[in-house]
Amino acid sequence: MKKLLIITLILSITNFAFSQSIRGILVDSETNLPIPYVAIGSVDYANSTVTNIEGEFELNSDKAITSFIVSHINYETNKLTVIKGAKPTYKLVPKTNLLDEIIVTTQPINQILLSYIEKSQAKLQKSLILTTYYREFVKADEDYTKYSDGILKYYIKNVKKSKADVEVIDARAIELKKVEEKVKESKEVNMDLTSFNKIQEIFDVADFSFLTKYCKEKEANKYTFEYRTSKKSNGDEYKTIVLNPKEEIDENLNKITIIIDAKSEVILDVAIEKVNDKFKEINFLGIIIKTKTLNYKIAYHYSKNNYYPSYVMKDILLGINANKKNTSLNDLFRFTSDVVVTTATTDYETIEKGKKYQKTSLYEREIEPKSEFWINNNGVVLTKEQQDILNKVNTK
Repeated sequence: MKKLLIITLILSITNFAFSQSIRGILVDSETNLPIPYVAIGSVDYANSTVTNIEGEFELNSDKAITSFIVSHINYETNKLTVIKGAKPTYKLVPKTNLLDEIIVTTQPINQILLSYIEKSQAKLQKSLILTTYYREFVKADEDYTKYSDGILKYYIKNVKKSKADVEVIDARAIELKKVEEKVKESKEVNMDLTSFNKIQEIFDVADFSFLTKYCKEKEANKYTFEYRTSKKSNGDEYKTIVLNPKEEIDENLNKITIIIDAKSEVILDVAIEKVNDKFKEINFLGIIIKTKTLNYKIAYHYSKNNYYPSYVMKDILLGINANKKNTSLNDLFRFTSDVVVTTATTDYETIEKGKKYQKTSLYEREIEPKSEFWINNNGVVLTKEQQDILNKVNTK
């Protein structure tokens, strides 16, 4: 079976102990600010990972690591020598923009976007089996209340038409802390929040169908479109299309940023974020909910004509009121998840009978993990706050 090893993201899944692990923090050489979502890879590309929101990373390998490769769209690709220390800092030099300008065109930008979507759809792998590391946190007010992670295998028979079948290779689900009394009446929301991210639906974004609606005139008229091109000092060229909600439109709209590789004309990255407070309250099974923040990121892997989704991140903060006597939305629930693809194959095979996972979240699985799979399979390093929470659980 042909394996398409992802160079741009995360650790390879292995069945043996890694002989070396290196950690570090990547920062901008000019601002000293941490750089999230930088691809980190061993020199032979056998193992890879990505930095978290705080610029931290951990790279594991069965071989000694003396140097590693870093890659980011806005920074020079470098081979860095390992610095000794618990968590050393590495500085990346921003790429010089030889060209960064708005593209003026007579063709409507929403139609240009549709053209890129169609070209991307044409190059997508028709069927896929994706092995992934999945992780999610649920937070009630200031307290993390639930955590789950697992090695999930997605069987996608037809990227454009069929839903994924999911096999749970191994997983764990942990109740970190009981919900406080003051949000007792919102307690069920803490469990039902997983319905915002059913694990079977994570890769429904693969075929770009969620973007096509913005190309239709009725929806496109709600946004201002910006079309830019940038050329880096190393010769890389990217096109960027940004959809900004119009101020006069009183609807639940998000800012959408789409990055396209100019040479292949395929979409590499989609970012969706809430930028205003026009989101309306909704009634979800008798519970009043309002979205306070939303961040959604989808990355795609493209090399040597291999093209498929490689990373999906979702971060949602909800204001919730389950008490009809109280009109406030002071109970805050945060749902954060990411899924990173560690290996992919286009040689499709049907999931074995009895292995298809029928439930929508790992919290419903109720089976103890078979191994400490999380030790060598953290796709993205946890933040210090998240790691401290899990350390307390693991030492009990």
